[in-house]
Amino acid sequence: MPRTSHARIVTTPMASLPEWQPIEGVAPLAPAGDGRGRVVALVATEGAMAKLWAPAAALDLARAWSAHGERVVLVDAVLNRPTLQEAAGVPHREGLADAVLHGASVERVSHPVDGGHFFVVTAGTPVADAGAVALAPRWHRITAGMVEAGVTMLMLLRDGESGTAAFLGSASDIVVLADPAHTQPASVRDLEPLVRAVAGPA
Repeated sequence: MPRTSHARIVTTPMASLPEWQPIEGVAPLAPAGDGRGRVVALVATEGAMAKLWAPAAALDLARAWSAHGERVVLVDAVLNRPTLQEAAGVPHREGLADAVLHGASVERVSHPVDGGHFFVVTAGTPVADAGAVALAPRWHRITAGMVEAGVTMLMLLRDGESGTAAFLGSASDIVVLADPAHTQPASVRDLEPLVRAVAGPA
């Protein structure tokens, strides 16, 4: 009985998503300096986060896409369990939650990385309800402003985390960060047409 019960809650294989590829292969998905802004969700599976490579992969994508001519801002939208500040080596003080809920300016919470080639915004002050940040009017003004300015915003999200589903409502594109054997993240179900790649370390 326990095995049968467990089988009913296992997520489905990623058959309906693009074929898995090494993270290096995702760099050409950047629209190479065409000036269009967009919001790209990087949805990491629980396994990708547990193995601690997802934040580094997000930084690698930010570097690669900025090298393609994109203006890139990488945002840690895992508000309850942030990891990006350590991977990027930036202070974890004010961040996304402070910009959205407390009026801190985006410039104030953005940290230059690699000599200013791109910027990182940490999660910021802990919040009780991460979904409230994603649904706040100021969040939508921030994302709209970045898109209008031609900025590519990368949002690091964790599958199953509070707020992930709400943040995905702002995404124009999704990249799933996963090992080859991982199953499809529950948070991208019904959003398969937005998934441009499934990738992880080679």
